Amino acid sequence: MSTRREVILSWLREKHQTWRLCYLLGEAGSGKTRLAQQLQKDKHRRVITLSLVVSWQGKAAWIVTDDNAAEQGCRDSAWTRDEMAGQLLHALHRTDSRCPLIIIENAHLNHRRILDDLQRAISLIPDGQFLLIGRPDRKVERDFKKQGIELVSTGRLTEHELKASILEGQNIDQPDLLLTARVLKRIALLCRGDRRKLALAGETISLLQQAEQTCVFTAKQWRMIYRVLGDNRPRKMQLAVVMSGTIIALTCGWLLLPSFTAPLPVPAWLIPVTPVVKQDMTKDIAHVVMRDSEALSVLYGVWGYEVPADSAWCDQAVRAGLVCKSGNASLQTLVDQNLPWIASLKVGDKKLPV
Repeated sequence: MSTRREVILSWLREKHQTWRLCYLLGEAGSGKTRLAQQLQKDKHRRVITLSLVVSWQGKAAWIVTDDNAAEQGCRDSAWTRDEMAGQLLHALHRTDSRCPLIIIENAHLNHRRILDDLQRAISLIPDGQFLLIGRPDRKVERDFKKQGIELVSTGRLTEHELKASILEGQNIDQPDLLLTARVLKRIALLCRGDRRKLALAGETISLLQQAEQTCVFTAKQWRMIYRVLGDNRPRKMQLAVVMSGTIIALTCGWLLLPSFTAPLPVPAWLIPVTPVVKQDMTKDIAHVVMRDSEALSVLYGVWGYEVPADSAWCDQAVRAGLVCKSGNASLQTLVDQNLPWIASLKVGDKKLPV
């Protein structure tokens, strides 16, 4: 049974295949680089690998690896963008090779720059094939499709490929009984096609099986294996339970609050004390309790005016600079005008409060 990786490799190796540009996409660790390494073993044509990296100055540069170069000491050299075409031609002219294969790794990092460089490289190498390798990205895939670049996805691993990747190099007893469809589905979800994590899963299962001397794991043991693979779902569930309990407790307390009629004991030192502002004595005739006629007569007498009768209130008020709207105005009318007051007032022998 051929795996998807073998099918892709066979398709890429086809000598008479018409593809010129191809973008091999897949998640990290899904086997893209491994496919490229197997292509590099082909001796019938020149294979050159380019990797897009970022220098310490933040500038992008090409790192070229001539995989069939005889001189191991000259394998790597940094290329700037302007030097790419010349250096690539120089590398290709060192050997006579038709239909060279140029593998470009990390093509998703700066795909627009790669598209510009590809146009120059294609014009200089008309019989070359370009294999771009990168991670899935909708924007990158859309731009590559517009340029006529063929897209090939490593896709998800099948159940057979998952089991083979987990068992590779590991001594696991009764794998068919241990690696059920449910377990493989959970491991595939955690590893996301990363063969390094799949190898870690196989190693963890093998070590735990040797330590426990069992062919079937309990749910607790499987949870421990899943945590090794990066599963933090129990922590999330625990946090969700705590938050739900807190929300329920606060809601119940808010609903039951009206049922508590007794005031809660509050320490005296927590009760805010309102500062008392000493107010000046307002000298206002409105604060005096007395009979109207006697009070007004005494008031006018203190001010030096004669008050022969009650009918002279308004006349004397006008002379005193007060306001009187009618001839029979009462004391309350004068009070409403915010009249000035004096320090003390006596009616007969009785001193009235101020």
